[in-house]
Amino acid sequence: MVQNNWRGPVVDEYEFDICAGCSFYPCEYIGEFTKFMENHSRAPDYDSLDGNILLSEWDEANKIIKTVGATVVEIDGRMIEESTPTEVVDNRRSTGFLSYDRVGLQNGCIMGPRYVTQVECGRKSVADGIGDHYQVQLDFDYRIEENVPDRWEPKQPVVLSAQTGQGKNYFIENFLIPYLEDLNYKNKTKFRILIISNRLALKRQSEMHIRGQDNAEDNGKRVYSYKDVADVVTYQGLLRRKKDLERVQKKKRPGYLFVICDEAHFFTSDAMFNPYTQEILSSIVVLFKKAIRIYMTATPYECLQYICEHEEYPPVFYHFQRDYSYLNVKAYSEIRELYDDIIKGVNRAEKWLIFIDDKAKCQRVKNELEEKGEKMGISLQNDDSKAGKVYAVSADSKNDEICKLIVQEEKLVKGIQVLITTSVLDNGVNLTGIDHIVVADMSKSKCIQMVGRARKSGDNDSKTLYLKRFDKKYVADRIRDLKEQRKAYHDFDLAYGDLNDIFCSSNRDEYSFLCKYFHGNETDWKNANHWFSRSQDEPDKLFLNEIARSLLEKRLSMFEFILEEMAEEEKEVETSGQEIKRLPGQKYLEYQLSWFEKEYCADDDQTLCDKGKTEKNFLDFLKLYSKEKRCIDNKEKEGFRKEFTRLHDAAFPREDKNKDRAYGISKMNSILEKQKMNYKIESKSEYWTVVEYNRNPTIQK
Repeated sequence: MVQNNWRGPVVDEYEFDICAGCSFYPCEYIGEFTKFMENHSRAPDYDSLDGNILLSEWDEANKIIKTVGATVVEIDGRMIEESTPTEVVDNRRSTGFLSYDRVGLQNGCIMGPRYVTQVECGRKSVADGIGDHYQVQLDFDYRIEENVPDRWEPKQPVVLSAQTGQGKNYFIENFLIPYLEDLNYKNKTKFRILIISNRLALKRQSEMHIRGQDNAEDNGKRVYSYKDVADVVTYQGLLRRKKDLERVQKKKRPGYLFVICDEAHFFTSDAMFNPYTQEILSSIVVLFKKAIRIYMTATPYECLQYICEHEEYPPVFYHFQRDYSYLNVKAYSEIRELYDDIIKGVNRAEKWLIFIDDKAKCQRVKNELEEKGEKMGISLQNDDSKAGKVYAVSADSKNDEICKLIVQEEKLVKGIQVLITTSVLDNGVNLTGIDHIVVADMSKSKCIQMVGRARKSGDNDSKTLYLKRFDKKYVADRIRDLKEQRKAYHDFDLAYGDLNDIFCSSNRDEYSFLCKYFHGNETDWKNANHWFSRSQDEPDKLFLNEIARSLLEKRLSMFEFILEEMAEEEKEVETSGQEIKRLPGQKYLEYQLSWFEKEYCADDDQTLCDKGKTEKNFLDFLKLYSKEKRCIDNKEKEGFRKEFTRLHDAAFPREDKNKDRAYGISKMNSILEKQKMNYKIESKSEYWTVVEYNRNPTIQK
């Protein structure tokens, strides 16, 4: 079994008590905790008690509260206040909550050493962070030896927590599979690897990466074999093949040496609408007890707790630091606020990935974009393709030829420039060439997964992320849905659990339950299919997903807190003149920004900024230099660059991932070319000039 020598360096001082002893410190949680506390710090209190006045002042420099006891005494006929410091309290360390999760941190951080054996990997690639730990030692009977330092073994699972694009799948395909092939060749064994994926689209990509062709017309029911050692199956398909896999693994020499749970956040991200996620997790742990179980995800924050609960031993947890410096983040409140930017972006050959978790709204947004484009004189249709420049995907599109081609080629195809999709593509599927990502979800895991679908290509690649600011109605609707689901669980307990109503028989409770959820209206029947499962072994018996029940209580508590917070924000909206600076939902939006290591900026808020005005300001600046200030000498160049950069970035996405760097002349000219503006900057021996010429711009002068 893995020993404590896996631990990374431990620092002497921690910003939060919850981080004490953690090898990952400082991790991505620190920014979240800090932002939460900044948003929810209390104003100074002034209380008077028995002549003592407690004065609390907020120290912005070091974020601590200094509590001073002041006593009023009489000296020479005058009332004098004598102050003596009595206590210094670190507000961040002493707060009752560090996040919107009212429950999750009460027992400490799930990523801390209390729950997992930590391996701090920094920002290495996954292969470099793991090293040779995956190279097992076999005994004389070809079983994996236990208690070998720095080597994986079946009884201790492995969790790989790495940002999308850090090489989790590359490690599997280029290190683990070749290693197993070589191991089989040397030992004349027939060990295999099982890769379990959570979406048919992801399964197809995994198959194509390994085998090079698409062969997935079974909707996930079969296990497919690739090369000599690797099989791929969906989580749902695993349950259907449970008995076959059980027979294979019960052999003296089990077939699967490694079992990869790809996108392992599936167990929690899908739990609220897939009643089988707990059964699948339990089955994996039991079925593959003799195999090395590897859980891979970019978002372990929720699922790790349940993996730890189902596994017998604490996982070896490899944690790789996140880097979102390539993202330029903007805020919006309604998708219609982005229509002008999307259409102009399409006209500039930019590509957009838009996530909307409602297939009807996906189609509606597509139609509205096309109508808006016609009004702007920009067609979003393609003459040489059945699909227009805007393409909407949903779960119903999984066998659509265009959707399959997008997955296969890992990019937008057939002239498509805007892909609007539900969560059917929010996990694992890679798409290259995306310039803009629009997300609309309050879940951290979902947002990070959505962003991860747009793969970064090279160190100089940058993308614009649009994060939605939510309102009270949205949160109230979530609370209503969660309470409805909780009521269904209560009815289930009355019918099948220990809560039989004393006024009714259990048979009566069961009859009422079945009538409502399986013989009632269509909505109840559809919900029941998401909330209750049937076992293959006992098809007449109903089960509920305990992971979903646990998540429900956490999320209900969180949403109720957020709704109260939004009500307070409504009362405390800050204004400057006639311009609203903050809107309800602002605190949670800023918390979401902290997930990506970003700060809120009003200039990047699509709800508040006047896009037409900012573009006009940029054009007026160029016109001024072309008409009146013809020569920009060496002393003026730096000022011109900074002003050009400021005005451009207010109107358009940032074109340099270094947010503090002013654009140079080459970058400025490429920007003017990209925006199809009627200007260019010419360089003479000692000066620059801004020259106007006809480029047939999309944005009029």
